Amino acid sequence: MEKPSDKRKLNDIEAAIGTAYNKCTIIDEAQAMPELFSALRSIIDEKRKAGRFLLLGSFSPHLVKKFLKP
Repeated sequence: MEKPSDKRKLNDIEAAIGTAYNKCTIIDEAQAMPELFSALRSIIDEKRKAGRFLLLGSFSPHLVKKFLKP
């Protein structure tokens, strides 16, 4: 998420990673795109499978809770 081109790839998060059911998607610097958390929540809820996403970076629990509220 450090390069602008990486952020552009995730403008439509569902299209970019929503159907990658059998792959592990690694997102570094996830805190750079806070709206990612709520979008990922719905994608994960559609098909729960351990290890689909690995989020890296420095983010606070407060940030995550803010974007995961139903």
